This record gives sequence, C-alpha cells and structure tokens, in this order.
Amino acid sequence: MMKIALITPFPPYRGGISAHSKNLYDCLSVNNEITVYNFSKQYPDFLFPGKTQYLDELVADSSPNVINILNSINPLSWIKVAKNIIQGRFDKIIFRFWNPFFIPCYVSIIKVIKKFDSNVQIYSICDNIVAHEKFFAQKLLVKFFLDQLDGIIIMSSGVEDELLGLKRTYKYKKIFLPIINDLGELLDISSSKKEIGLDPKDNVFMFFGLIREYKGLDILLHAINKIDINILNNIKFLIVGENYEKIDKYKNILDDDKQSYVLWVTKYISDSKLNLYFCSSDYVVLPYKRASQSGIIPMAYYFNKPVIVSGVGSLKEMVVKGKTGFIFNNLDVEDLRNILETCIKGEIITDLDEIKKIKNKLTTEHFVKDLIEFIDE
Repeated sequence: MMKIALITPFPPYRGGISAHSKNLYDCLSVNNEITVYNFSKQYPDFLFPGKTQYLDELVADSSPNVINILNSINPLSWIKVAKNIIQGRFDKIIFRFWNPFFIPCYVSIIKVIKKFDSNVQIYSICDNIVAHEKFFAQKLLVKFFLDQLDGIIIMSSGVEDELLGLKRTYKYKKIFLPIINDLGELLDISSSKKEIGLDPKDNVFMFFGLIREYKGLDILLHAINKIDINILNNIKFLIVGENYEKIDKYKNILDDDKQSYVLWVTKYISDSKLNLYFCSSDYVVLPYKRASQSGIIPMAYYFNKPVIVSGVGSLKEMVVKGKTGFIFNNLDVEDLRNILETCIKGEIITDLDEIKKIKNKLTTEHFVKDLIEFIDE
C-alpha cells in the first residue's frame, strides 16, 4: 500500500479530466491511501469561456480525503497545499497536467515540498504536453514543469510525440486513457431516440462534447452539406454539447435544405444523461482538427457505439478500421462525406465483439496496475 497525493480537478468541477480523476481515485483507493487536492478555484471567471465550471447535480466531495483548497491564482493557497502535503508524509505525489496556465502554481508547490524533502518522488499524468490553444512561451514553461518530475504518465502516442518533440530525456510510461467505470446503464435505443425527440427509425450520427474550434464541427457540417439529399430519409445528425464559441458561426454553415436533418442540443450534458444521448446514437463522429487523445471514443465504446474519426493525433490508434469505426483524412470534407454516405447506405457493419475487446483493454483497473508499477519502480 502506498500513500499518494493527487493534485487534480475533481468533482464538482465539470469535464473529462475531473471525471477521469474521480474514476482513478475510486480505483486507486482500493489498495492505497489517496488524498486528493482539488481546486477551490480552477480558472478566473474571465478566462473561462463556458457558462459555469461546475456540475449541476453535485456539491464538493465531503470526504476527508478530498481537500478543496487549491486556488490557481492565489500563491498563498499554493503554499498551503505544499505544507499540507509535507505534513501528510506521502510516498508519491501525482499532478494532473493539461494546460500551461497551471505551471506557476504546480512548480511553486513542488519547490516548497522539495525544500523539506528532496527525496520525495513527484509524477504527472499529462493529458497534453502542448495545449490545444496557443500559449505564450508554452514549450519553455512545459519544460520547466517537466524538469521537476521523477516520471511522466502519458495516455496516447500523440502526447508521446509532443513529449519527444521537446528534445529532452524524460522517464515516462504510456498507458492508454481508460474507460470510466460507470457511465450509466445501456438503454433501449428506440426509447432513447423518442425521449430526445427523434423518430425511433432515425439513423443517428452524433457529435458530442464541448463545441470548440479544434474539435472540427465545421468539418462535419460542410460534409453534411455535400451529402446527397435523396439518401437522407430517416437520417439525423445530433450535435450535443455546450458551445464555447458563438453557435451561429456553425449553424450558418448549413445549407437551407439540410437544416431539418440536424438537431442541436447546445448545453452541457450531465453525467446522469450521458447514456440517453449515446444510446440514441448509431455512430459517434469526432471530426477533430487537432487532438492528443479523446475521452469521447472510450465513452462511445462503453455504449457499444462505432466511431467516425479524423486521422489526427492519437484518435486513429483507438480505432480498428472497419470494425470499431472509420477514419477519414484530417480536414478532408469529401472523405468524411464518403464515409457518412457509406454508413447511411448500410454498406458497412461494425464488429461489436471487436469493440468489446477494446473495452476490456481500456479498464481503469489495467490503468491503475500499470501506473502503480511505474511509480513503484
């Protein structure tokens, strides 16, 4: 058994990193003593593009093992976290890193801890090395942070390439992003479609997640415009997620004769409703322009749904082409249109057994086993 401090976003914060951190905590806690240092303030309000940073249905975890004290812009809280960790005498410390904005906070905590215990081992699970949005002096900042660490956990080949691109030698291990253990029960597909206002006969292609520039929703919409309207009977494209940009920018892409084939649900979907939308879909489409990895693909597999992804970053390595999904050339609207039309015509049948094989490989239990082996070397 190890005593581990985990510095990460955690519920009631929204987002995949928070959700995966909760999932990781639950699994790690089975055989280890884990304390989570959660944020009391993650982003200043003026830097956050969404409506709220918090889940609607949850309050902060009241467990004594979850401490909500880290303020990303308050150095006094950084010192408080460091002192609390020092007093806790942890065997290992793990930071969750995804954005250079947090590097001053993280490095300050590490520096204080190291003054009191130069031998303590510090790691980071890195969702990204390079942020999706440009950040001033990003690579210098990232190197400064990574240089403080004893080891790095990455979750895709794309992030591995970013790490190697820094031209430094780091100790690291690649462990693929796991599927969250409980995303809800599998619902009847016809009933799910009816509940969200679709015809049970509709064949549904869903884009799911925050609507941001790098996620390529415009690529999908341009592809929809090019589809032969004569094959769109009982076809719906479901766009689900809170928009971080003006939504009219995307709605205005659609030709008038294609508007009725697209259903927009532009709001954040709570965990309790995830299964409703995924179970109502026949395909999940990820037309990303840039990506490290995506939690949406494991989510789709959890609900036994095939995916259509751009061949960018590490998305393609999570897809068995023609069995668990389909891959189109990045930014290639015509290629995406061809795949959509082929699926609409029913010319390809996905392999549920292959999806289940991937699900068995991407368990949190496997992730935790590999993580513990790495940090205990």
